[in-house]
This record gives sequence, structure tokens and C-alpha cells, in this order.
Amino acid sequence: MKLPLTIIVMLLLLQNCNQHSDPTSSINIVSTSELSFEKNEKGTAIAYHNDSPFSGKAISKYKNGQSFTEKNYQKGIQEGAWLIYYENGNRMKSGVVKNGQKEGNSYEWYESGQKKYEQPYHNNQKHGKWLSWYTNGVKWTERDFENDVLNGKVLVWDSLGTLTKEYTYQKGEMVDKQFYFENTNE
Repeated sequence: MKLPLTIIVMLLLLQNCNQHSDPTSSINIVSTSELSFEKNEKGTAIAYHNDSPFSGKAISKYKNGQSFTEKNYQKGIQEGAWLIYYENGNRMKSGVVKNGQKEGNSYEWYESGQKKYEQPYHNNQKHGKWLSWYTNGVKWTERDFENDVLNGKVLVWDSLGTLTKEYTYQKGEMVDKQFYFENTNE
């Protein structure tokens, strides 16, 4: 059987790339128990493995072998996605860290798998619309944060989805509140 020239060239290129690949580019995976931590001058925790700042993935497991935590590090500083699991294998919490600080959305789930919280961060501060849900999936709360301070509406619903409370904040100070208790089940 004859192979087309383009396939032969591609195979040769792949073989050449594999021969010159950088062995340090593979992900280093260790148990979290193998790491030690020290705070730097900025108060950021630095992970060390064998007396050197750690780069790679640190994992911990439950006694049943199921993953408990997964965190990524770059030169000792937590960087990238992180996950925490329930013992049944469902996600408990997840988020992203950049340069050791929370960035983007963090999530939390009930053990059943139902989403519990969605919490956006920017530069390690609460920033954006924080949401929460009851175990039945009905929205529980909605809060607006700006640079770690409540700014805007805080809305609270009962477990059937009826709006029961509404607060208005400006730069962390409550400026208005409304309570709606008719027809609530709480």
C-alpha cells in the first residue's frame, strides 16, 4: 500500500518533534501532602516540593481513592483551575486563580450535583453578580458586588421562587429595603 506524500511528511515531522520534545514540559503531579507552604512578603502562600517552588498539579484523595482536591501551581504560586470534590465524585467547588488570586467565576454545588453558588471575582475581590440557589434549583439570592463591596440590589426569594426581600446598596451602605411577605412560605 502506498501512502500519500503529505501523510509521510506529517509522520516524519511528528517523529522529529517527539525526538526533540522538552521533558520538563510534562505536568508534574504530586500529592498535596508532599508540599510545604510558606508566605512571601505579600502574604501569598508559596508551595514547595523538595525545597524548591513547586510547578505542577497537587492532588489529594479520600480514603476510597476518589479525588478530593486538585490545584495547579506555577513556581510555587497557585495558578489556573482548582477543584474540590465530594466523596461521591461530584464537584463541591471550583474556580480559577491567577498569580495566587481569585479571578473569574467560582462555583459551589450541593452534594446532589445541583448548583449552590456562583461567585465572580476580579483581582481577588468580589465583583459582579453573586447568585445562590436552593437544593431544589430555585434561585435563593442575587447580590451585586463592586470591588469587594455591595453596590446595587440584593434580592432574596423563598424556596418556591417568590421574591420576599429587596435591598439597595450604594458603596456598601444600605439605602433602601423592601419586604414582601404576602404569600410566602418562609
